[in-house]
Amino acid sequence: DDALAYIAQNSAGGMRDSIALLDQLSVLNSSDSPIGVDDINSLLGRLSFDSLTSLFENIIVSKQNDALNVLNSIYNQGNEPVQILSNLLEYMRNALILKSAGYDINSSVVQLNSEQIKILIDKLQLVEAHQIVSLIDKCADYIKELKMSTNPKLWLDVAVLDMSNLVENTKLEDLQKRITELEAAGIPKVSINTSPY
Repeated sequence: DDALAYIAQNSAGGMRDSIALLDQLSVLNSSDSPIGVDDINSLLGRLSFDSLTSLFENIIVSKQNDALNVLNSIYNQGNEPVQILSNLLEYMRNALILKSAGYDINSSVVQLNSEQIKILIDKLQLVEAHQIVSLIDKCADYIKELKMSTNPKLWLDVAVLDMSNLVENTKLEDLQKRITELEAAGIPKVSINTSPY
């Protein structure tokens, strides 16, 4: 049932596209086991929910080493850097919707099943909505950088390391925002003389 719903979502409700995708899946599925969501992700070149969850969790708790290990595992499975960040961006979009709009949202809005929503909600206890927005901004910027880069793997690593520094980055962003608000209120900048003379 989850796979059928996923096919419909990825076909935007188009019957012809749904049947074409199901045909492709049935040809590629050599075993007698039912077609699952992971089979669809594989055909469409998407990362699994579990891989994205592991990467996201290490990013939001600022475990850079672990995030890089997960990233390398995903990359070594033949996934392209732009594809990895694009999938992560979509995952974080779902995370932001759940964090902002409430956890009883219709599962079709986030294109996740009830079990996946439950897992993601559990991870969202570790992060605030404004932090997810910050991650989305960074991820979108790095996707643009990757598309123009001659060394996309390098920028992929940089992107994940930067995003995994979430705690420090968020502190800096909060500080910059407070300074901007103070300046807007008419409080002059404080000049700090760092010269030893």
